[in-house]
Amino acid sequence: MLKLTRMGSVATGVPPAAFACGHFSGNFSLPGLGPLSNSVGQDGVVARFDRSPGPPPFNWFPAWLAQASSTTNVSVNDLTLDAGGRYYITGSYTNDVAFSASLTLTTSVAGATEGFVAWGDVNTGDFIDAFAVPGMTPTAIALDPTTAIYLAGSAPGAMARLYPPGGGAGFNWTAAHPTG
Repeated sequence: MLKLTRMGSVATGVPPAAFACGHFSGNFSLPGLGPLSNSVGQDGVVARFDRSPGPPPFNWFPAWLAQASSTTNVSVNDLTLDAGGRYYITGSYTNDVAFSASLTLTTSVAGATEGFVAWGDVNTGDFIDAFAVPGMTPTAIALDPTTAIYLAGSAPGAMARLYPPGGGAGFNWTAAHPTG
């Protein structure tokens, strides 16, 4: 799976860049980067591509890779950017997901699948923070100008949710799936 988002220099003060997210099994690499690997399941990945300087035609080259790893499976379904130089991803994980050595989420029930939101620095790829989204499998993410987090998802649980900037355990509202 691959999702692509583009960012320009006006909103963030960084050169034009494109970002992709998805998930892989086994090994994953891009020219000059990686390989990332997972021998036990599926891991999530985020990549940044920078545009070559100079006049057209432009070339795009990989700048960094960020891995969301698990002892089972992680799916990264969507990516968005804020005006402050952060990327946000959403998806789901089973049992656990590690974004760094000090940033790990664990499901409330062993073997369960839960959603997550994580964000990182667009310049380095380093993850900054994350929170679990229990009772929902997020498939899409959007931000408003305050960086409130809007999620759309699939069953089980909620169809949509709004989290305050920075996320956390509490959400502002949730919309259940309609009956039938």
